[in-house]
Amino acid sequence: MKAAVPSLDETVPGARPRRILVVALGGIGDVLTAEPAVRALRGADGVERLGLLARGFAEALLEPQRPRERLFAYDSRPYHGARGKVRLVRDLTRDRYDLALCLWPSSSLKCVLIPVLARIRARFIHRYRSGRGRLVAPLLACRVPYDAQAHRVERNLSLLASAGFGEAAAVSPRPRLVLTLGERLAAGARLDEMGRDARRPLVAVHPGSTSSREGMKKRWPPDAYVRLIDDLTAETGAQVLIVAGPAERDEATAMARAVREPVLVLEGCVDLRVVAAVLAEAHLLVSNDSGVGHLAAAVGTPVVSLFGPTNPGEVRPFGDGAVVQSDLGCVPCTADLRSGPTRCEAPCMEAIEPAAVLTRVKPFLAPAAEPVAAGAQRRGT
Repeated sequence: MKAAVPSLDETVPGARPRRILVVALGGIGDVLTAEPAVRALRGADGVERLGLLARGFAEALLEPQRPRERLFAYDSRPYHGARGKVRLVRDLTRDRYDLALCLWPSSSLKCVLIPVLARIRARFIHRYRSGRGRLVAPLLACRVPYDAQAHRVERNLSLLASAGFGEAAAVSPRPRLVLTLGERLAAGARLDEMGRDARRPLVAVHPGSTSSREGMKKRWPPDAYVRLIDDLTAETGAQVLIVAGPAERDEATAMARAVREPVLVLEGCVDLRVVAAVLAEAHLLVSNDSGVGHLAAAVGTPVVSLFGPTNPGEVRPFGDGAVVQSDLGCVPCTADLRSGPTRCEAPCMEAIEPAAVLTRVKPFLAPAAEPVAAGAQRRGT
């Protein structure tokens, strides 16, 4: 017989939770879609302590941390291995949290089991229709239904409301990353050293994604990016910046050599705040479904996102921009936490035409290109 999970009122009788642990063990995009929920809890009345169980990079994305906040970096050295996980549970227990909120997509067994072992009495998780977490969640946590058409940002805020923080959850749902003036100036200087032409719109291009098997299926072919860059520079006069992580250097170098006009390349940078500051200098980012797209949106840069197997309504960068998706009848083939067809080679990404992407890009560059065109006419060119 399935054990009944107590409600919030039963687990914390007569008192609103004051010590809250947020579980956000996903990637860069997942942490940024959790940012509005974390911000809402920071502003909630009566919250005495806020903990975040996430990977180490979350510290750069969720600053500034306030007094009585603590990041438990799941992948840090103190928490490696079996002994490290015992230490993690011990540290969480010492902080005496009374509520754990497992934000989307924290569905794996560890996301629910760690709060259980840390003696956190109230635990909330989405009512997943798939994923391994759905098999144990009914026994270990209060499951909250969600709107299948809603974005993950909205789902996380609805989870807060279900846990008794409805008023706090009424924040702006747009994820944001606040940069310092020094970071912005340093990014501008870096681009100038790389050869930025301040007279031209700057378009960033991110051709990568996570290197997992599923992540590789979300990549638009490199030759398609090359065609887009060539058409973009010829038709709009924009300057292009290729943004590539450490694992994408070879691909970025090959693309830079293949295009007709020289481009700027930011490669191998692992400091997410530096990358964010550079993206903030761009007029637009063209990107696959990746964390970099969410990073650009969080600093206010519009994003034209290329989608194939994943559902843009659920995971697109939450901000200004546009989505380009092929018209194949099988897209999207992943939903919630389900994997796509195991033998699929993502023809949906190959079916996206550069001309379709350029059509969606141009409206974002029109205001920036007007001063350049006017200057060219005055010079008689």
